[in-house]
Amino acid sequence: MSTQKEFIFGRIPILESLKSLGMSLEKVFILETAGGKIIDEIKSEARSRGVPFQFVPSAKLSRLFEQKVNHQGVAAQISSIHYADLDEIVSLDGDISPIILAMDGVQDVHNLGAIIRTGVAVGASGAIIPRHNAAGITTTVFKTSAGAVAHMPIVRMNLITALDRLKKSGFWILGLSTSASGDIYKTDFHDLPIVVLVGAENQDLSPSLRKRCDFLVKIPLWGQVSSLNVSNATAIALYEIRRRGLMN
Repeated sequence: MSTQKEFIFGRIPILESLKSLGMSLEKVFILETAGGKIIDEIKSEARSRGVPFQFVPSAKLSRLFEQKVNHQGVAAQISSIHYADLDEIVSLDGDISPIILAMDGVQDVHNLGAIIRTGVAVGASGAIIPRHNAAGITTTVFKTSAGAVAHMPIVRMNLITALDRLKKSGFWILGLSTSASGDIYKTDFHDLPIVVLVGAENQDLSPSLRKRCDFLVKIPLWGQVSSLNVSNATAIALYEIRRRGLMN
């Protein structure tokens, strides 16, 4: 398991991180003039978790970050960002069929945060990102996901190895590809445990990943665009898969 030290910022992301990560937050820094319901909740949650918090002037809060950020009057130091092991997200138990996200080299941290937030919303059990040539979990991912990343185990490993292990565990691989002949709305994947595999921005799935897909589908487009943003396409696919599962 790998770790790295980071500061996160934003009221909702920090509140969600306190609720989920607990003692993984070393300290919370609150602007001395900040107030309101969410700030009160942050202080209350920090007290209950035993996480110290300190009121600081604006200049000190800004110095925590190398670049200018919209910190919303609150920041926190994470003692570590944890990447989960694959075994932690592999489970076929539960009332609804499990969904796992797998991302082939998503580079934009805003896309990564948006995808993770949607994954949490549909109840995905985890996400897998490659070790190399892909965005990792950063402060921007925390902010873009509005703290949802704190509620989803993230695995960082070789995707081919991960997919092979997941297939042996009973999961079916559904790959999204603009060049696929299959239509996600016309593909019968029943109520199966699914890994949703998506490619990088402006890049299709690699041949080695495509051949591991049990289903290779596209999202049909009717207007004057040739493709969707990867986070938008992933959101459509996730909700269609979950909808099918709930109907069955």
